[in-house]
Amino acid sequence: MATIGIIDADLLAGKQKRFPNLAAMKLSGYHKSKGNMVSLLPSFQYIGSCKTVYVCCVFTESAAAVPRNLPNAIYGGTGFFFDKATLLPKEVEHTKPDYTLYQQWLKTRSEEENTDYYTNASLGFLTRGCFRRCKFCVNRNATASVAASPLVEFYDPSKDRVCLLDDNVLACSAGYRLITDLVKTCEAEKKQFEFKQGIDMRLMRPRTAELFASPAHHGEVIFAFDSLADAKTLRRGLACFRESCPSKGAKAYVLCGFEGQDWQDIASAFRRIEILWSFGCLAYVMRHENYRKADVACKGIYTGLAAWANQPQMQRAMSLRQFFAASPSDKYTRSLLTFEKRHPEIVKRFFDLSYYDVAKR
Repeated sequence: MATIGIIDADLLAGKQKRFPNLAAMKLSGYHKSKGNMVSLLPSFQYIGSCKTVYVCCVFTESAAAVPRNLPNAIYGGTGFFFDKATLLPKEVEHTKPDYTLYQQWLKTRSEEENTDYYTNASLGFLTRGCFRRCKFCVNRNATASVAASPLVEFYDPSKDRVCLLDDNVLACSAGYRLITDLVKTCEAEKKQFEFKQGIDMRLMRPRTAELFASPAHHGEVIFAFDSLADAKTLRRGLACFRESCPSKGAKAYVLCGFEGQDWQDIASAFRRIEILWSFGCLAYVMRHENYRKADVACKGIYTGLAAWANQPQMQRAMSLRQFFAASPSDKYTRSLLTFEKRHPEIVKRFFDLSYYDVAKR
Protein backbone atom coordinates (compact mmCIF):
# COMPACT_ATOMS: atom_id res chain seq x y z
CA MET A 1 0.00 0.00 0.00
CA ALA A 2 1.41 3.37 -1.04
CA THR A 3 0.82 6.70 0.69
CA ILE A 4 -0.43 9.27 -1.78
CA GLY A 5 -0.65 13.00 -1.13
CA ILE A 6 -2.74 15.43 -3.13
CA ILE A 7 -2.27 19.20 -3.08
CA ASP A 8 -4.91 21.55 -4.43
CA ALA A 9 -2.60 24.47 -5.19
CA ASP A 10 -5.49 26.86 -5.87
CA LEU A 11 -6.95 26.09 -2.46
CA LEU A 12 -3.64 26.73 -0.69
CA ALA A 13 -3.19 29.98 -2.62
CA GLY A 14 -6.67 31.15 -1.66
CA LYS A 15 -7.63 31.50 -5.33
CA GLN A 16 -10.38 28.90 -5.26
CA LYS A 17 -12.42 28.07 -2.19
CA ARG A 18 -15.81 27.56 -3.79
CA PHE A 19 -15.01 24.76 -6.21
CA PRO A 20 -13.11 21.48 -5.82
CA ASN A 21 -10.46 20.23 -8.22
CA LEU A 22 -12.00 17.44 -10.30
CA ALA A 23 -8.65 15.98 -11.39
CA ALA A 24 -7.61 15.74 -7.72
CA MET A 25 -10.81 13.86 -6.87
CA LYS A 26 -10.32 11.46 -9.78
CA LEU A 27 -6.71 10.78 -8.76
CA SER A 28 -7.90 10.12 -5.23
CA GLY A 29 -10.66 7.78 -6.42
CA TYR A 30 -8.23 5.87 -8.64
CA HIS A 31 -5.59 5.36 -5.95
CA LYS A 32 -8.12 4.39 -3.32
CA SER A 33 -9.48 1.76 -5.73
CA LYS A 34 -5.94 0.33 -5.82
CA GLY A 35 -5.82 0.11 -2.03
CA ASN A 36 -3.56 3.12 -1.52
CA MET A 37 -3.91 5.62 1.32
CA VAL A 38 -4.79 9.09 0.02
CA SER A 39 -4.73 12.42 1.83
CA LEU A 40 -5.46 16.00 0.80
CA LEU A 41 -2.39 17.78 2.18
CA PRO A 42 -3.03 21.07 4.02
CA SER A 43 0.43 22.46 3.12
CA PHE A 44 3.65 21.59 1.30
CA GLN A 45 5.42 20.73 4.56
CA TYR A 46 3.70 17.31 4.60
CA ILE A 47 4.98 16.04 1.24
CA GLY A 48 7.90 14.15 2.80
CA SER A 49 5.51 11.67 4.42
CA CYS A 50 4.12 10.55 1.03
CA LYS A 51 5.56 8.28 -1.60
CA THR A 52 3.99 10.38 -4.35
CA VAL A 53 2.36 13.79 -4.27
CA TYR A 54 0.10 15.13 -7.02
CA VAL A 55 0.11 18.92 -7.22
CA CYS A 56 -3.05 20.03 -9.05
CA CYS A 57 -3.48 23.62 -10.22
CA VAL A 58 -6.05 25.40 -12.40
CA PHE A 59 -4.98 29.07 -12.13
CA THR A 60 -1.64 30.52 -13.24
CA GLU A 61 -1.61 32.93 -10.28
CA SER A 62 -1.65 29.97 -7.90
CA ALA A 63 1.12 28.16 -9.78
CA ALA A 64 3.50 31.07 -9.24
CA ALA A 65 3.54 30.34 -5.49
CA VAL A 66 4.14 26.57 -5.81
CA PRO A 67 7.62 25.13 -5.04
CA ARG A 68 8.96 23.40 -8.15
CA ASN A 69 11.23 20.39 -8.70
CA LEU A 70 10.10 18.58 -5.55
CA PRO A 71 11.53 15.04 -5.85
CA ASN A 72 8.30 13.14 -5.15
CA ALA A 73 5.81 15.50 -6.80
CA ILE A 74 3.89 15.23 -10.07
CA TYR A 75 2.59 18.56 -11.36
CA GLY A 76 -0.54 18.87 -13.46
CA GLY A 77 -3.20 21.31 -14.58
CA THR A 78 -3.71 24.43 -16.67
CA GLY A 79 -2.21 26.59 -13.94
CA PHE A 80 1.20 25.11 -14.69
CA PHE A 81 0.93 24.30 -18.38
CA PHE A 82 -2.08 26.26 -19.74
CA ASP A 83 -2.99 24.78 -23.14
CA LYS A 84 -0.20 22.18 -22.98
CA ALA A 85 -1.36 20.45 -19.81
CA THR A 86 -1.02 16.65 -19.93
CA LEU A 87 -4.30 14.75 -19.87
CA LEU A 88 -5.03 12.34 -17.05
CA PRO A 89 -4.30 8.71 -17.92
CA LYS A 90 -7.40 7.06 -19.38
CA GLU A 91 -7.87 4.78 -16.38
CA VAL A 92 -7.84 7.82 -14.05
CA GLU A 93 -10.01 10.00 -16.30
CA HIS A 94 -12.74 7.38 -16.23
CA THR A 95 -12.61 6.77 -12.47
CA LYS A 96 -15.47 8.04 -10.36
CA PRO A 97 -14.39 11.15 -8.42
CA ASP A 98 -13.73 10.71 -4.74
CA TYR A 99 -16.30 13.11 -3.31
CA THR A 100 -14.89 12.59 0.19
CA LEU A 101 -11.44 14.01 -0.62
CA TYR A 102 -12.19 17.44 0.88
CA GLN A 103 -14.01 16.06 3.92
CA GLN A 104 -11.37 17.02 6.51
CA TRP A 105 -10.83 20.45 4.95
CA LEU A 106 -14.57 21.13 5.07
CA LYS A 107 -14.55 20.64 8.82
CA THR A 108 -12.32 23.73 9.12
CA ARG A 109 -14.71 25.99 7.20
CA SER A 110 -17.24 28.31 8.78
CA GLU A 111 -20.97 27.99 8.13
CA GLU A 112 -20.94 31.33 6.29
CA GLU A 113 -18.63 30.03 3.55
CA ASN A 114 -20.18 28.73 0.35
CA THR A 115 -18.99 25.13 0.03
CA ASP A 116 -22.00 23.86 -1.92
CA TYR A 117 -19.99 22.44 -4.83
CA TYR A 118 -17.88 20.40 -2.40
CA THR A 119 -20.87 18.79 -0.73
CA ASN A 120 -23.87 18.91 -3.01
CA ALA A 121 -22.84 18.38 -6.64
CA SER A 122 -21.77 15.53 -8.93
CA LEU A 123 -18.98 16.87 -11.17
CA GLY A 124 -17.90 15.76 -14.61
CA PHE A 125 -17.69 16.18 -18.38
CA LEU A 126 -20.24 14.75 -20.79
CA THR A 127 -18.14 16.15 -23.64
CA ARG A 128 -14.63 17.50 -24.10
CA GLY A 129 -13.18 20.05 -26.47
CA CYS A 130 -14.38 22.82 -28.76
CA PHE A 131 -13.92 23.79 -32.40
CA ARG A 132 -13.67 27.57 -31.89
CA ARG A 133 -9.90 27.68 -31.19
CA CYS A 134 -10.11 31.03 -29.37
CA LYS A 135 -6.61 32.41 -28.82
CA PHE A 136 -7.21 33.21 -25.16
CA CYS A 137 -8.65 29.79 -24.25
CA VAL A 138 -6.96 26.74 -22.75
CA ASN A 139 -8.83 24.69 -25.38
CA ARG A 140 -7.29 26.56 -28.30
CA ASN A 141 -5.52 23.41 -29.51
CA ALA A 142 -8.74 21.38 -29.69
CA THR A 143 -10.50 21.03 -33.03
CA ALA A 144 -13.82 19.45 -32.04
CA SER A 145 -16.20 18.68 -29.21
CA VAL A 146 -16.52 14.94 -28.60
CA ALA A 147 -18.38 12.72 -26.16
CA ALA A 148 -16.26 12.12 -23.05
CA SER A 149 -17.84 10.35 -20.07
CA PRO A 150 -21.28 8.86 -19.55
CA LEU A 151 -23.26 10.45 -16.73
CA VAL A 152 -23.21 7.27 -14.67
CA GLU A 153 -19.42 7.54 -14.47
CA PHE A 154 -19.50 10.54 -12.13
CA TYR A 155 -23.11 10.70 -10.95
CA ASP A 156 -23.65 10.42 -7.20
CA PRO A 157 -27.34 9.94 -6.32
CA SER A 158 -26.76 11.37 -2.85
CA LYS A 159 -26.06 14.80 -4.40
CA ASP A 160 -28.87 17.19 -5.32
CA ARG A 161 -27.24 18.60 -8.44
CA VAL A 162 -25.20 17.57 -11.48
CA CYS A 163 -22.59 20.16 -12.42
CA LEU A 164 -21.16 19.79 -15.94
CA LEU A 165 -17.81 21.33 -16.86
CA ASP A 166 -18.09 20.79 -20.63
CA ASP A 167 -16.18 23.16 -22.90
CA ASN A 168 -18.83 23.32 -25.65
CA VAL A 169 -21.52 20.66 -25.31
CA LEU A 170 -23.68 22.14 -28.10
CA ALA A 171 -20.84 21.71 -30.61
CA CYS A 172 -20.79 17.95 -30.08
CA SER A 173 -22.77 15.87 -32.60
CA ALA A 174 -24.16 13.91 -29.66
CA GLY A 175 -24.77 17.03 -27.54
CA TYR A 176 -28.54 17.23 -27.93
CA ARG A 177 -29.00 13.55 -27.08
CA LEU A 178 -26.67 13.82 -24.07
CA ILE A 179 -28.51 16.85 -22.67
CA THR A 180 -31.87 15.16 -23.34
CA ASP A 181 -30.78 12.10 -21.37
CA LEU A 182 -29.42 14.36 -18.63
CA VAL A 183 -32.73 16.19 -18.34
CA LYS A 184 -34.69 12.92 -18.22
CA THR A 185 -32.44 11.54 -15.47
CA CYS A 186 -32.65 14.70 -13.39
CA GLU A 187 -36.42 15.02 -13.76
CA ALA A 188 -36.95 11.36 -12.89
CA GLU A 189 -34.69 11.48 -9.83
CA LYS A 190 -35.67 15.00 -8.75
CA LYS A 191 -32.19 16.41 -9.30
CA GLN A 192 -31.01 19.56 -11.04
CA PHE A 193 -28.26 20.20 -13.57
CA GLU A 194 -26.12 23.12 -14.72
CA PHE A 195 -23.35 23.75 -17.22
CA LYS A 196 -20.89 25.62 -15.04
CA GLN A 197 -18.52 26.60 -17.88
CA GLY A 198 -21.44 27.86 -19.92
CA ILE A 199 -22.98 26.95 -23.24
CA ASP A 200 -22.36 28.31 -26.75
CA MET A 201 -25.39 30.54 -27.30
CA ARG A 202 -24.43 30.92 -30.96
CA LEU A 203 -25.39 27.25 -31.41
CA MET A 204 -28.69 27.46 -29.53
CA ARG A 205 -31.66 26.11 -31.49
CA PRO A 206 -35.38 25.83 -30.59
CA ARG A 207 -35.34 22.16 -29.56
CA THR A 208 -32.23 22.69 -27.42
CA ALA A 209 -33.70 25.80 -25.78
CA GLU A 210 -36.68 23.70 -24.67
CA LEU A 211 -34.32 21.52 -22.62
CA PHE A 212 -33.08 24.53 -20.65
CA ALA A 213 -36.70 25.43 -19.89
CA SER A 214 -36.92 22.28 -17.79
CA PRO A 215 -37.44 22.87 -14.06
CA ALA A 216 -34.49 20.53 -13.62
CA HIS A 217 -32.13 23.24 -14.84
CA HIS A 218 -30.40 24.96 -11.93
CA GLY A 219 -29.83 28.69 -11.75
CA GLU A 220 -29.11 30.99 -14.65
CA VAL A 221 -27.90 29.99 -18.09
CA ILE A 222 -24.29 31.07 -18.63
CA PHE A 223 -22.67 31.80 -21.97
CA ALA A 224 -19.99 34.06 -23.52
CA PHE A 225 -20.07 37.09 -25.80
CA ASP A 226 -16.41 37.60 -26.61
CA SER A 227 -16.62 39.60 -29.83
CA LEU A 228 -19.01 41.91 -31.64
CA ALA A 229 -18.32 39.79 -34.73
CA ASP A 230 -20.56 37.16 -33.10
CA ALA A 231 -23.51 39.53 -32.67
CA LYS A 232 -25.63 38.12 -35.51
CA THR A 233 -25.34 34.45 -34.52
CA LEU A 234 -25.65 35.30 -30.84
CA ARG A 235 -28.85 37.28 -31.41
CA ARG A 236 -30.29 34.32 -33.33
CA GLY A 237 -29.43 31.96 -30.49
CA LEU A 238 -30.81 34.32 -27.86
CA ALA A 239 -34.05 34.67 -29.81
CA CYS A 240 -34.46 30.87 -29.74
CA PHE A 241 -33.56 30.80 -26.07
CA ARG A 242 -36.02 33.52 -25.08
CA GLU A 243 -38.81 31.88 -27.08
CA SER A 244 -38.63 28.85 -24.76
CA CYS A 245 -37.24 30.57 -21.66
CA PRO A 246 -38.77 34.07 -21.57
CA SER A 247 -37.99 34.75 -17.92
CA LYS A 248 -35.00 32.46 -17.32
CA GLY A 249 -32.03 34.17 -15.74
CA ALA A 250 -29.08 34.42 -18.14
CA LYS A 251 -25.59 35.88 -17.87
CA ALA A 252 -22.83 36.30 -20.45
CA TYR A 253 -19.11 36.66 -19.91
CA VAL A 254 -17.97 39.76 -21.81
CA LEU A 255 -14.27 39.60 -22.62
CA CYS A 256 -12.36 42.84 -22.88
CA GLY A 257 -8.75 43.99 -22.97
CA PHE A 258 -7.46 40.98 -24.90
CA GLU A 259 -6.58 42.18 -28.41
CA GLY A 260 -7.18 45.88 -27.78
CA GLN A 261 -6.84 48.07 -24.70
CA ASP A 262 -8.33 51.34 -25.92
CA TRP A 263 -11.57 53.27 -26.39
CA GLN A 264 -12.63 51.00 -29.25
CA ASP A 265 -12.38 47.93 -27.05
CA ILE A 266 -14.33 49.67 -24.27
CA ALA A 267 -17.01 50.69 -26.78
CA SER A 268 -17.17 47.09 -28.04
CA ALA A 269 -17.67 45.80 -24.50
CA PHE A 270 -20.47 48.28 -23.89
CA ARG A 271 -22.18 47.53 -27.18
CA ARG A 272 -22.19 43.84 -26.24
CA ILE A 273 -23.63 44.67 -22.83
CA GLU A 274 -26.38 46.68 -24.55
CA ILE A 275 -27.26 43.74 -26.82
CA LEU A 276 -27.41 41.42 -23.82
CA TRP A 277 -29.71 43.79 -21.97
CA SER A 278 -32.06 43.87 -24.94
CA PHE A 279 -32.62 40.13 -24.38
CA GLY A 280 -32.98 40.47 -20.61
CA CYS A 281 -29.49 39.07 -19.96
CA LEU A 282 -26.85 40.43 -17.61
CA ALA A 283 -23.16 40.83 -18.36
CA TYR A 284 -20.13 39.70 -16.37
CA VAL A 285 -17.06 41.61 -17.52
CA MET A 286 -13.92 39.49 -17.87
CA ARG A 287 -10.79 41.63 -18.09
CA HIS A 288 -7.94 39.84 -19.81
CA GLU A 289 -4.62 40.58 -18.11
CA ASN A 290 -3.63 42.53 -21.24
CA TYR A 291 -5.93 45.34 -20.09
CA ARG A 292 -3.04 46.48 -17.89
CA LYS A 293 -1.34 47.73 -21.06
CA ALA A 294 -4.01 50.44 -21.40
CA ASP A 295 -3.29 54.08 -20.63
CA VAL A 296 -4.31 55.42 -17.22
CA ALA A 297 -7.72 56.71 -18.31
CA CYS A 298 -8.76 53.53 -20.12
CA LYS A 299 -7.42 51.32 -17.34
CA GLY A 300 -9.61 53.17 -14.86
CA ILE A 301 -12.66 52.67 -17.08
CA TYR A 302 -11.91 48.94 -17.42
CA THR A 303 -11.66 48.63 -13.63
CA GLY A 304 -14.85 50.60 -13.01
CA LEU A 305 -16.75 48.76 -15.75
CA ALA A 306 -15.96 45.42 -14.11
CA ALA A 307 -16.74 46.70 -10.60
CA TRP A 308 -20.15 47.92 -11.80
CA ALA A 309 -21.18 45.09 -14.12
CA ASN A 310 -20.01 42.29 -11.86
CA GLN A 311 -22.44 43.35 -9.15
CA PRO A 312 -25.81 42.39 -10.68
CA GLN A 313 -27.76 44.66 -8.36
CA MET A 314 -25.65 47.64 -9.45
CA GLN A 315 -25.86 46.76 -13.14
CA ARG A 316 -29.65 46.70 -12.90
CA ALA A 317 -30.05 49.71 -10.64
CA MET A 318 -27.87 52.40 -12.19
CA SER A 319 -25.89 53.52 -15.20
CA LEU A 320 -22.11 53.39 -15.22
CA ARG A 321 -21.95 57.16 -14.74
CA GLN A 322 -24.22 56.91 -11.68
CA PHE A 323 -22.08 54.10 -10.30
CA PHE A 324 -18.94 56.20 -10.68
CA ALA A 325 -20.63 59.15 -9.00
CA ALA A 326 -21.78 56.98 -6.08
CA SER A 327 -18.33 55.51 -5.47
CA PRO A 328 -16.72 56.69 -2.20
CA SER A 329 -13.41 56.92 -4.05
CA ASP A 330 -12.76 59.67 -6.59
CA LYS A 331 -10.55 57.45 -8.76
CA TYR A 332 -13.44 56.54 -11.06
CA THR A 333 -14.49 60.18 -11.38
CA ARG A 334 -10.94 61.16 -12.37
CA SER A 335 -10.79 58.38 -14.96
CA LEU A 336 -14.20 59.37 -16.33
CA LEU A 337 -13.27 63.05 -16.67
CA THR A 338 -10.06 62.20 -18.53
CA PHE A 339 -11.73 59.63 -20.74
CA GLU A 340 -14.65 61.94 -21.51
CA LYS A 341 -12.34 64.72 -22.66
CA ARG A 342 -10.70 62.34 -25.11
CA HIS A 343 -13.75 60.37 -26.23
CA PRO A 344 -16.93 62.36 -25.47
CA GLU A 345 -18.95 60.46 -28.10
CA ILE A 346 -18.33 57.12 -26.37
CA VAL A 347 -19.33 58.49 -22.96
CA LYS A 348 -22.44 60.12 -24.41
CA ARG A 349 -23.42 56.92 -26.23
CA PHE A 350 -22.98 54.40 -23.43
CA PHE A 351 -22.28 55.73 -19.94
CA ASP A 352 -25.87 56.80 -19.20
CA LEU A 353 -27.52 53.63 -20.48
CA SER A 354 -29.96 51.93 -18.12
CA TYR A 355 -30.59 48.19 -18.02
CA TYR A 356 -34.36 48.56 -17.66
CA ASP A 357 -34.63 51.18 -20.37
CA VAL A 358 -32.80 48.94 -22.84
CA ALA A 359 -34.71 45.82 -21.76
CA LYS A 360 -38.05 47.60 -22.29
CA ARG A 361 -37.18 48.26 -25.91
